[in-house]
Amino acid sequence: FLKSHVDTKASYFDALVHYAQGAAHLERAVADTDEAECTRALAHLAVAIKKHKEAQAAADKFVATAKPIVYVDSPVVALAESFDLIKRAFDRANQLNASIFHKPLTSDLDPPPEKKTLISATPYDDPGVSPLWTAAAWNAFDPDKLPDPSYAFASDSRDCC
Repeated sequence: FLKSHVDTKASYFDALVHYAQGAAHLERAVADTDEAECTRALAHLAVAIKKHKEAQAAADKFVATAKPIVYVDSPVVALAESFDLIKRAFDRANQLNASIFHKPLTSDLDPPPEKKTLISATPYDDPGVSPLWTAAAWNAFDPDKLPDPSYAFASDSRDCC
């Protein structure tokens, strides 16, 4: 499940990079009434939407694979909010292009900014499911598969709690 978590983060941050570039082009297009900037904004925002959908799919996979093992705070709500932001910017650029410029989308994308990190990914082989985990161990993480608790009164002969 760690690979799906890394895929979620990578796609999400790629989407944010393209969103930031698209938003900058959109601001210049509005300020300068520049059709070239508007088509660049549309191109970047379209890529941002695509990357964001990839992030949402990876997040769904991450949550599905991680939940049986560990508690995870689902990123679905945060991803939905950021997707709405990207979609609004795309709709605004599309509206501007459709009503004023009438230009086709360009494939001329700015290169992403240089990555600034000291961390690099270490490739690893997925170890798979351990044979030491029994069905009872797996079921212990799923509340629907736990046996119902049994409650009974303590005997009258007990003198403590």
